Amino acid sequence: MPTYRNDGDTTVQIENVDGSRVPVMPGATVETHRIYDIANLTQIAQAPRYNPVVAVSAIEAGGAGDVTVPIHDLADTVEVINKSSEDLELFFGAAENEPGAPVPADTIRTFSGVRRLAAALIVRTGGAVSAGEVHVVQSR
Repeated sequence: MPTYRNDGDTTVQIENVDGSRVPVMPGATVETHRIYDIANLTQIAQAPRYNPVVAVSAIEAGGAGDVTVPIHDLADTVEVINKSSEDLELFFGAAENEPGAPVPADTIRTFSGVRRLAAALIVRTGGAVSAGEVHVVQSR
């Protein structure tokens, strides 16, 4: 979330935006996603703000077929929100990677631990899907 400055006279260890613990010398600043309550550590900015969502894709199809969604390098969780009346089938990496994972109409399906296991998600639609009916949300 914020940026901090070390106004003390000793070095403190803080987790930076990359998730690494780093030494912050007196007078130095550090950007982090964490909120700290440490003496002499002064918040000097609200940014960077933490956002676990790394990508959102809307799926639209004029009829039955496959739609490929790239999986972001930082995505650990993929959530498919299906508000359509069509059943979907998901394939990680390639449509030949069977069996596919079903996502029935009007359901949400979440897959965790997918980081760097596949470069794409193939969404197979059984029929037409209108804008706003199906979303793929990728998060850390």
